[in-house]
Amino acid sequence: MTDFDQTLTKLNYLDNKKADSSFKAIQDSSYVPNEIKTLTRGLFDKYHPMETDLKMSRQEKERHMHDWWDGNMKLFTEMRLKKEDYGMIVLKSRLLFRHGISELLKLSQ
Repeated sequence: MTDFDQTLTKLNYLDNKKADSSFKAIQDSSYVPNEIKTLTRGLFDKYHPMETDLKMSRQEKERHMHDWWDGNMKLFTEMRLKKEDYGMIVLKSRLLFRHGISELLKLSQ
């Protein structure tokens, strides 16, 4: 499960320090090789301006966001991280989950 649009996580801590999205937590992790970090950063640089473009149609934007998602998922899958690795990524990240996330995750099992 990922949270690229921060529906499961919060954007900022109470002191206004930026929290991580799930993608950022993975991307910045020491478990991710620098080569993959460079490639995911390239995808961010390409697609983030499209995500925030107010002039782009919703249909066109959705297509680009889908391509961005697919590109990142392909790279993350190639790393073959274990379940335990993701647990450590979360523990070492700046993720800030929204209230009720534990209950939501239990329901989704």
